[in-house]
Amino acid sequence: MRIRHLVHSLALVAALPFAAAAQRAPKPAADTATLYVYSPDVDPTSPAFDTEPQPSGAAETMVTAINRTLRDEMAANPSVVARDTGLPSFG
Repeated sequence: MRIRHLVHSLALVAALPFAAAAQRAPKPAADTATLYVYSPDVDPTSPAFDTEPQPSGAAETMVTAINRTLRDEMAANPSVVARDTGLPSFG
């Protein structure tokens, strides 16, 4: 557990310069808040998204599904990085 805490602390220290730069950056204009919320090329309300769910496989918790997805994606794509927040699980 001490190593995990040390790694977490080092990650926070490494992030400090980036956090400070973000705080010094000029604030964006209020009218830009909704930009890039949705794709300019894909309409999520189009009929292409009108599909019925087709669940398959065994039921699993959201935590298990997220961890499996992250593990698979990190194995397939080295640019994907995830870290444990250390938050307790309630599910």
